Amino acid sequence: MSRGFGSMGIVLAATLGAGCQPTSTQLVQAPLIESYGWQVPGRGIQLEGAAALRAAGVADSTCRALQLPWRGPAQCGPGAVLRPGRSTCSVFRDMSPKLDPIAGFYRGERDRSNWLPTGSPRMLELLAAYVVDNGEGDLPPHGPYGNLYWDVFGAFEPLMVSADGARKRRLSRSHVLRGPHRTHGTTDEWLDDEVLAYSHAGLYRWGSEPGTEQAIVLRLWESDGHDDGWFGRRNDVLGMEPVQRRDTETPCGVWVPFHRYTSQHPRRRTTEPAVYLLLRTRVPPGPFGGPASLGVVLDR
Repeated sequence: MSRGFGSMGIVLAATLGAGCQPTSTQLVQAPLIESYGWQVPGRGIQLEGAAALRAAGVADSTCRALQLPWRGPAQCGPGAVLRPGRSTCSVFRDMSPKLDPIAGFYRGERDRSNWLPTGSPRMLELLAAYVVDNGEGDLPPHGPYGNLYWDVFGAFEPLMVSADGARKRRLSRSHVLRGPHRTHGTTDEWLDDEVLAYSHAGLYRWGSEPGTEQAIVLRLWESDGHDDGWFGRRNDVLGMEPVQRRDTETPCGVWVPFHRYTSQHPRRRTTEPAVYLLLRTRVPPGPFGGPASLGVVLDR
C-alpha cells in the first residue's frame, strides 16, 4: 500500500511502504472506510511553512527534542485521521469539508466566525489537538461523537476546584474545538483517540482583557446541554489549564495537557489527561519571526 505526502501544510501522515498493513474496519461506531497500521516509525508532525522556517535560518533539528504526548508514529496519509492509541490511520466517510484534502489540517481561515486571525504576534494559536477521551462515551444516542468547546478565563481562575457559574466568570463567549467528523449541519465532532492539526486557528489575543497580557486559563468541555445542570445531563469539563505566554513563544509551540474534572458540585480536577493542545504565540520579527505561514518540524 502506498500513499503520497505533502511537503507543505500541516500534515499528520504515517510513514508507509513495506510496513503498511490493513487492519479491522470495525474499530468504532462510525462510517469507517479504511484503517491501516504500520511497522516502521513515523517522522513526526510537519506544520505549515516548514520550508519558510528553514529559510529563516532555523535548523530542522530545532524542534526534534520536543516530545509528543503519545508513543509511536505521528503521521498519516492524506484523508486519514491519526489514532495513536490504536496505532492506526483511519479514513472515515464523514470527514469534515474544512479539512485540507491533501495536507489533512483543519483550515481555520475557512471558519472565521469561530477562529481568530493569526497574523498578529500577540495571538495564541492552536497548532494541533490530541483528544484522548471526548467525554461522551461509546454508546448511542449521544456517543461515540463528542462536540467540544473552549473558552478563556483570567489567570487567577481556581483550578483544583471549579465552582458552578463558570460561564459568568469567563472572559468571552465559547468557541468550538472543531473535530474531523462532520456529523450534521456544520457540526464537526471528535471520536476518542484522535489527532488533528490546524492552520490559522487563533484562540486568544494576549491582553484583550485586563490582566491577560502574560497568562490566561483555558478551559475545554464537551457539550451536554447545560454547564451547571443539577438534573439530567451536564457538560463534561475535559480540562482547565493555565497558559503562560512566555512558554508558548517558541516556533515549535508547547504541548499542554488538560486534565478531566469530575461532574460533582463543585467540579474537582483529576490527574487524568483527556486532551492535549499544541499552542504557540508568534514572536516579533527576529530569529523565529516571519510570515503567518511559518511552521515547524516535530519529531519523536
